[in-house]
Amino acid sequence: MLAEVRALDERWRFARLCADATGMGAPLAAQLRPALGERLDEVVFTAASKSALGHALLAAARTGRLLLPRADASAEAARRRAELAACGASLASGGRLVWGNERGHDDHVASLALCLRAAEAAGPPRLARGRRR
Repeated sequence: MLAEVRALDERWRFARLCADATGMGAPLAAQLRPALGERLDEVVFTAASKSALGHALLAAARTGRLLLPRADASAEAARRRAELAACGASLASGGRLVWGNERGHDDHVASLALCLRAAEAAGPPRLARGRRR
């Protein structure tokens, strides 16, 4: 996994990358830290941080800032759509959003929320100009 992320960073030069630094994600985040430095946002999932991620995800979906690609026939796309459909949310005291899938995983939903956080923190879109020869 680490080699894959590093290869993607070399190819795309991420402006920002959010990584789950909770539990089993902490070692991967720690290994990415030297290569990504300040571009890495290590997110520890707590009730408050997961609530903020959920609120941002809902806001982006409701305002059209978040669009998913059309579903293809792949098993991965089917799993992603199924997780999104099975993910529930409710408001707790203080406006805290509690979300997840009571009967399965919410990994795709959490990854989507982390991608959104990275995109929003990365600044304005970059313009590709090609490489100088």
